[in-house]
Amino acid sequence: MHIRSQASGLNEDRDRRYKLIIIDESHNLRNAAGQRYGTIKDFISEREECHVLLLTATPYNKDYQDIGAQLGLFLDPDQDLGIRPERAIAACGGEQGFARVHPLAALSSLNAFLQSNSADDWRDLLKLYLVRRTRTFIKENYAHVDENDPTRFYLLQKDGTRNYFPARIPKSVTFKTTPGDIFERMYSEPMMDELAQLHLPRYGLSNYLDKELVGEASPADREALESLTSAGSRLMGFCRSNFCKRMDSSGVAFLISLYRHAVRNAMYLYAIRNGLDLPFRQDFSPGEGWDEEGSGENEEPKLVFPIDPATYERDGEELYRVIKADAPKSVVWLSPKYFTGRLACALEEDIDRILKMLRMCGSWIPREDEKLNALEQLITQRHPDEKILIFTQFADTARYLARQLKVRGIDRVAEIDGDSENITEAVRLFSPTSNYATLSSRQEQTRILIATDTLSEGQNLQDAHIIVNYDLPWAVIRLIQRAGRVDRIGQRSKSVWCYSFFPQEGVDEIIRLTERLKERFNANAEAIGSDEVFFEGTKQNLIDVYNEKSGVLDDDADASDVDLASQAYQIWEQATKGNEALAERVKQLPTGAYSAKSAGTFGAGAIAYAKTRNDFDLLVWVDAQGNVKSYSPIAIFEALACSPETPSVPPLENHLELVNRGIEATLTEDKNATAGILGNRNTSRWRLYALLTERVREDEGGLFAATLSNMADAVFRAPLREAARNRLGLLFRRKATPDEILDVAQALHEDDKLCVPSEDDDFLPPDVAVCPICSLGLVE
Repeated sequence: MHIRSQASGLNEDRDRRYKLIIIDESHNLRNAAGQRYGTIKDFISEREECHVLLLTATPYNKDYQDIGAQLGLFLDPDQDLGIRPERAIAACGGEQGFARVHPLAALSSLNAFLQSNSADDWRDLLKLYLVRRTRTFIKENYAHVDENDPTRFYLLQKDGTRNYFPARIPKSVTFKTTPGDIFERMYSEPMMDELAQLHLPRYGLSNYLDKELVGEASPADREALESLTSAGSRLMGFCRSNFCKRMDSSGVAFLISLYRHAVRNAMYLYAIRNGLDLPFRQDFSPGEGWDEEGSGENEEPKLVFPIDPATYERDGEELYRVIKADAPKSVVWLSPKYFTGRLACALEEDIDRILKMLRMCGSWIPREDEKLNALEQLITQRHPDEKILIFTQFADTARYLARQLKVRGIDRVAEIDGDSENITEAVRLFSPTSNYATLSSRQEQTRILIATDTLSEGQNLQDAHIIVNYDLPWAVIRLIQRAGRVDRIGQRSKSVWCYSFFPQEGVDEIIRLTERLKERFNANAEAIGSDEVFFEGTKQNLIDVYNEKSGVLDDDADASDVDLASQAYQIWEQATKGNEALAERVKQLPTGAYSAKSAGTFGAGAIAYAKTRNDFDLLVWVDAQGNVKSYSPIAIFEALACSPETPSVPPLENHLELVNRGIEATLTEDKNATAGILGNRNTSRWRLYALLTERVREDEGGLFAATLSNMADAVFRAPLREAARNRLGLLFRRKATPDEILDVAQALHEDDKLCVPSEDDDFLPPDVAVCPICSLGLVE
């Protein structure tokens, strides 16, 4: 069954038979607290023996919790994973320290990893679950070389079809600026000063609260008012950086943003002056704001934005009436009495400053838009007959480009943004072959498709091979995602061209601008927000794209960072390619085989490999004293690495003893580390254990004493499962009777759903000796 990371369309009865669930774009399920996430998680958990495959190009955003949430769709948070967050454990001073700090997290569980901020810990975990095959890895290990062109690689399909890898070629497009033009006025020092001085009061409302009146607010109003304080400077920072990003996208998008901001301020002023409730938690758009003037024979058409206060007063009042009539239930309304008079003053001052900024910019004349002129030249002269996919970050820029290209006589142009109603049809008209659509003539097809990043995921657009980045996210990954819309199976072109726009002054001017903006905005912490990022990525990203560095869009920097199985496959292929005798010899090695090599800088010890009953691979590394050194596959692979010419050496005399101690430590460590660590007195585990021991004392020698004692011992030795912890916690919070709590606990215990199972119960069956499958000694 295929799910596109959304809960719609699920049918319990119809879909119950599915044993494999594929979730596309799974990174959209990063929020474990969301309703959509909960629906899909419940859907998966109710299907026994169900397998789950998550598909995503960007599993990680800014927080490792993103990854944990996706794994949590199919993993019990308390399940023994056979691997531990080694760096987080070390940071707590070892196993006992970790258990004291995180008493509810078993050492080898997803819950334990959720306590770690170490990239290496998460990399170790993902080696078990993530299949990551980079473009370069696939070319090096799976692709064939064209016999007529050694620079071209292809994958061979079962039917003999060759799917080639096109070269991704970055290209720069520069556009000229002249002294005094609108670009210079927009990026000028005075404009930056005005932008830096905006109060942005609607994004920092907590600064204008009347604390005395807030204290007298109703419970519902108080909850809404408290939510205002959690956003504060971060929202203000987002607003400022958004102004700058829109300026970088297109002058029109920036001017529209100024107009809308002033109208929303005027809408608040109208409400305050008339004693009307203020709307929150909803972004209401008052439109684009400009009027088109100058359509005479000798007059250049231009877009004019209002600069008189009366227009904004009128538009603000109209916007308030529209919101009041059509606002959804999610809008929260608050009386203006909760805010001091400084709020109205700040709103008025910002309107005045925005009108000043609009006067500084002046009217927008599309024919003098040199960036747009450069795009027109690219479309009509450099690629006059080819399909072109144009990306921008903002819908306003996309709509502006579509209108102006049509005005200039360019036909078969379409635009897609987040508000577009029929994206599927637009995609079909632009890329019919790759979407199995039949069109009667080429004239029916779209030649120029302008889109926001609404199209940067999950679409087949490989009828085209030209990408244009009209505005720049600095993060190369975003550019790679955009290129991936056309660089897909079925692409017939030898090359995918990826154009990116820069001002004529080049990359240095952009970097200088952003550094200048940061200096101004970071002068006051409240003005920008400490964690705000203006342009995603690094200077080097931008320099490489500008200089058209070969391979910059291939993600080569991470070519070796693949999943554990792929890494093992790569090692095996490199070691055995052209050496069938070695491959056969390795396959014939018996279980329990071992060897040894010089330890080098790693120190003497032993490394062993075993397999758990639940089919997890396990690697353990112990030092010469038998102490566990690491369970990290990354660290162990590094210690294992050697060339075919590396000579074997006699193992340590106690090699087998060291290996057995490593396996035994693995079997018992989780039990020993958490034994008796019940957490603080408020945890469900501590309260249940106290209740059980008290009842055992009261019922000593009674009918249920043995059962209660076994339950107490289980709770003492291992953490509660998450579901059990939540259920019992609810009973404790509701102040259920001891009998009610114990009845639920006993039912969970009998169903083996109370505590996390001991790790030794999860290892090889009793009829198989608990010994390593193979091992390597490290000898100094």
